[in-house]
Amino acid sequence: MTSPSRRTRLDGGLWCCGSLQTAGVTVGVVNLTCLLFLFFWLIQIVYEEAHHFFVATVVLCLLTFLFGVVNVCLVAGAVNR
Repeated sequence: MTSPSRRTRLDGGLWCCGSLQTAGVTVGVVNLTCLLFLFFWLIQIVYEEAHHFFVATVVLCLLTFLFGVVNVCLVAGAVNR
């Protein structure tokens, strides 16, 4: 016998708290918030150390920008599905 279609199984019970689109948006927003808090925390640590402040700040800004773009793409992909 053939099993039910994969789409029916996925729609039926994988996520019980609304649509997967809502879950994607929620994960993206929480991820952006955590990224922002982590950025400020790391800037504070780098500022206290102050050995290579400029280089560390540039690297942190670039990484934060990269991860922010990835999270915005996640949210945009979930909304424009």
